[in-house]
Amino acid sequence: MKNVLALIIIACLPAVQTNAQETEKYLFDKELPVFVDSMQAELTYPLAWGNSDIRQFDLWRSAARNKLREEMLMPPPPAKDFGMKSAYPLTKSRRDAEKLGEEKIRKSLDK
Repeated sequence: MKNVLALIIIACLPAVQTNAQETEKYLFDKELPVFVDSMQAELTYPLAWGNSDIRQFDLWRSAARNKLREEMLMPPPPAKDFGMKSAYPLTKSRRDAEKLGEEKIRKSLDK
C-alpha cells in the first residue's frame, strides 16, 4: 500500500511542476505586468517643472511646449516609395479591381 501511494505521489510531481512553470510565464498582477514598477522607476521626466534646469516659468513653459510639439504633434515624415507597384491601378474602381481579382483566382484554380 505504501509503495502504491509513493508511486502516485511521484507521478503527480511533474504535473505540479509544469503548472508552476506555466503560471510564472505570465507575470501579471491586477492586469499590469509585474515589471511595471521597475519601468516607472527608470522614468526621469527631464522637462518636468521640478526636474528641469530652467527656473524661469515662462521659459520653461515655452521649452516644454516646443518639445511637446516636436515629439507628439508633428506627423512622421512620409514613407519613401520603394518602387513597388500596387496590385491594381489607382484609376480603376474597387468593383473593377474585385472582378479582376476574381478572374485571377478562377484562372489559378483552372490550372
